Amino acid sequence: MSVRVLPLLGVVLLLAACASEPPFPQTDAMAHRHGVVKVCYVSGETPPEQVAAVAEAACARFGRTARLDGYMPAQCAWTAPDLALFHCEDRPRDDSPGAHRERPTPPPFPER
Repeated sequence: MSVRVLPLLGVVLLLAACASEPPFPQTDAMAHRHGVVKVCYVSGETPPEQVAAVAEAACARFGRTARLDGYMPAQCAWTAPDLALFHCEDRPRDDSPGAHRERPTPPPFPER
């Protein structure tokens, strides 16, 4: 291998190491207590659906669903610098007929 190829090979390997990575949660135990999920991603490269899916998976562990609160640029690692902030909320109730049984209304007190 020639001496000229080694620097070029080094540059190629360095660029490959800096390639963007898929979105990942950056959430600690304290944030989980408050129902917050932070997802690191690369804006312009990562589809919003993929970012939301990471947050949904984190909230689903607690039987909840994710709601987007906002975006913040340059808050994470160099390989996925942007941050999406989600809050875990209770799942919406299914109000279709027969989905759940409500307590029957008690009969009124008899009048005297």
